[in-house]
Amino acid sequence: MNVIDGAKNVKFCFEYGVFSKERWNTYIEEIYLGARSVIESDAKDYDYAHDILPVLNLVYSESQKLQKLHSSFEKVTHNLEEKIKNTLQTSIDADIVLCLGMCNGAGWATKINGKSVVLLGIEKIIELDWVDEASMTALIYHELGHLWHFQERTLYTHIETPKEKALWQLYSEGVAMYCEQLLMNGEFFHQDKNGWLNWCTENEKKLFSEYLIRVQDGKSVQNFFGDWNSFEGHSDTGYFIGAKLVREATQKYSLKKILNLSFYEIEELLYFCAEK
Repeated sequence: MNVIDGAKNVKFCFEYGVFSKERWNTYIEEIYLGARSVIESDAKDYDYAHDILPVLNLVYSESQKLQKLHSSFEKVTHNLEEKIKNTLQTSIDADIVLCLGMCNGAGWATKINGKSVVLLGIEKIIELDWVDEASMTALIYHELGHLWHFQERTLYTHIETPKEKALWQLYSEGVAMYCEQLLMNGEFFHQDKNGWLNWCTENEKKLFSEYLIRVQDGKSVQNFFGDWNSFEGHSDTGYFIGAKLVREATQKYSLKKILNLSFYEIEELLYFCAEK
């Protein structure tokens, strides 16, 4: 597992305190070869002036948060590989890259040039105020959870319909949350800010029921995922019910089976959770 720290020279991307795309181009290619095209492709539909630039410029003005973020990252990644092996009984062949992105997300498990990579977006971490050690730990564990799932899943998965996409999103985020919580030694949610967990817990049945309705109707479930979306004023609620769904699966299946659930089995679990 390789750890690449792009926070050390992040201020190179700013000219007189203002973000420079030209400087960023140089910066990102030096940080991780191939990352630039992946990041730019993902962000191509964003409104650069409205959605990206203000968040990037916040990095320069939030020096204390940047410093705290960097310190948390260094602490979390120290002996990380050993922690993974001891808890999951396996290793994850991946690069962890802390860098300034284009508002792609605080964390993103992907592949670059055929290599499994966790991209950690400095600008989004600062915007979401996930700079403390606990939040950084959980964020990294969550993204590694996706890579662990990809690595250990042997069942062929082909997503064709909106229904399958919605089931897979809930399930895969649930597995990543389960991995995060295994490594955190408890039912921790890095999304828990301003009463988020209390609200989700109080509205658990409603969340499951609404998600099930959308799955069955083939409707979008995007309200449940992403800090820029919300369901009844609360973002990322899909991570909460995803974690609960996988926790429910542990009462019925082995870990190996949990990592290899079919769409039918995921829907069956979702229906059970909605009817509890």
